[in-house]
Amino acid sequence: CNFGEAILEQGLEQGLEQGLKQGVFMTLVSLVKDGMLGREEAARRVDMSKEEFMEKKKKEEQENNYNK
Repeated sequence: CNFGEAILEQGLEQGLEQGLKQGVFMTLVSLVKDGMLGREEAARRVDMSKEEFMEKKKKEEQENNYNK
């Protein structure tokens, strides 16, 4: 394994981890929108305050046009 391959592998791992976190977050946003989960509980599940969760939710919705 050469240096370039190691860097590529590390980047892929980081990208996958970030994508999984984003998927979990957006799933929680959907559950909150559908009334199946409270904001406080959703925030707790991603180790955020309710305010942090709602701010990130707003930002994600604006960036991704996620307005279900």
